[in-house]
Amino acid sequence: MPYRAKSLLVGILGIAVCTLPSLSGNAARCRGGTERTIFGQWGVVPAADSKLGAASLRAELISSANTRYTRVLIEQGAASGKAWTLVIRDGKQRVLQTLGPEDFSRRGEILTHRLATNHLIFELTSEDGKFPDLLLRQQIIMPHTVDGLPYYSRKVEGVDDWKALYDPTISFDQRKLGDNVAFLMVGLNEGSQPGTCSGLALPPDLLLTNWHCGPKFNGAGAQLPDAFWGQSICDRTLVDLSWDDDETSREYTCVKVLAKSQDLDYALLRIRPIDSSSAIAPIPLSLKTDDTAVSMVHHPAAAKKVISQNCQIRDPALPSWTKLVPSATFTHRCDSEGGSSGAPMFNTQGELVGLHHLGFEIDEASGSCDNKNKAIWFRYIYDDLKQKAAEGEAAADAKLTGQDLRSVDRLIRH
Repeated sequence: MPYRAKSLLVGILGIAVCTLPSLSGNAARCRGGTERTIFGQWGVVPAADSKLGAASLRAELISSANTRYTRVLIEQGAASGKAWTLVIRDGKQRVLQTLGPEDFSRRGEILTHRLATNHLIFELTSEDGKFPDLLLRQQIIMPHTVDGLPYYSRKVEGVDDWKALYDPTISFDQRKLGDNVAFLMVGLNEGSQPGTCSGLALPPDLLLTNWHCGPKFNGAGAQLPDAFWGQSICDRTLVDLSWDDDETSREYTCVKVLAKSQDLDYALLRIRPIDSSSAIAPIPLSLKTDDTAVSMVHHPAAAKKVISQNCQIRDPALPSWTKLVPSATFTHRCDSEGGSSGAPMFNTQGELVGLHHLGFEIDEASGSCDNKNKAIWFRYIYDDLKQKAAEGEAAADAKLTGQDLRSVDRLIRH
């Protein structure tokens, strides 16, 4: 279940947003239907505040007081000189980040660090009087809190059967399960509110999450399933491995969608670190489908990492989402919430065995709530990746390559 936003008034940006249509596959119609919540904003910076160059050496952006972090996407246009510096300050004029010609020489646009302020000041200076043309193209707002009614895919309504991952009562081995768990902020359209999901980072540069976390809609609000996780969605996705109460930044952007499946509700993405040192550690994967208990690390309601521990598997062999693959789905007793979609399911040996993808739904036969959380066995995702890689070897425009599959294969405990 992706946790989606409804609206946010973003300080002086004055960006108007609208409510996102719901996915028909979204679970949680048992409790309140399609409630949404305020989370954040992926906003286009107004033209009056967006351009820096010889004619305008200073810009200032102020967002909502509820802002936890701000990021700005900066694009370089015409280059001029090699002795200029862009200084980014907070409202107290403390330096947060500096950028120069060498930073933009590697690529034409840069996403700033995750800056813990709602007030940013941009100052362009030069030693030789020559200035580039810089465009503050987008501002990404990450708030402190979310609002709105939750989905309640839980055993006991109003009671969270999970703990903060770094709670003192959580063992070291259990905490390590969350090392590669990612918070996804998916900007569905430029200038609109993002949805949030969970995911799992795999070395050297891969991310596994749900297919339904990257939706595409037409102008009338209807879904376009074939366009889910299109390149434009990838381009506006941030992946954060440190969405916690820490000072660390382990963040990535989406580069390419390598493989996806609506039926198995997965997407495999190639990701790139915002900071070049952000390597991804290995994590064990399993093709077993006979486990009886699992734990899930996830970001419910866009919160910091939590763990749902030792949850029983109820139905081990149900059909896939659109019923094309028998036995691909299992149901589990881990509580989930909006934002838990794409969360990894680990067995008692700490191996990835599944990907959570749906919460409670109305049972078609009885018309009542099924009270079941659902996940896809990783084995069936892996089999689908193998097939796509084999087909891709003969295609000139292959996205998923044999090398990508071998990267996954090395992690599997056969």
